[in-house]
Amino acid sequence: MFEEGGEEEGGAPADAQSDSEAAAKAAVEDVIQSGAARESSLPEELRHLPERDRAQAIELKRKSAELEHGLKKTYARWILVLLGLQLLLANAIFIAFAWAGEAWELSTAVVQVWLGATAVQVVGVVLVVTRHLFPNRDGKG
Repeated sequence: MFEEGGEEEGGAPADAQSDSEAAAKAAVEDVIQSGAARESSLPEELRHLPERDRAQAIELKRKSAELEHGLKKTYARWILVLLGLQLLLANAIFIAFAWAGEAWELSTAVVQVWLGATAVQVVGVVLVVTRHLFPNRDGKG
């Protein structure tokens, strides 16, 4: 960076640069101490940036919570509709089985497992969806 003659590549002496840096630092300190660099000297759009940032963050969180709530409502409605349809279908099949009698030749154990599996599936889906839609906010589980 420096050549042998004590000058920078640009031709200015090294002492001249350090003097100009010192002068610039002194000028900055004078401006700070005198109060000339106040907030009022900033353009209006830059004066309240921290407050605007906080307000924007709050508004974004509010909008996000509103959208999340709408999504949860929609999702919960569809889950309930689908589970209701599944229960109706399972009941319709069992009613048809009851009318058909022994023509299906299903053992009692198969019917019991089928009914039990339907109940477990409905309860399991409701629990999983509910836990996901409404997570425990206190940090436990």
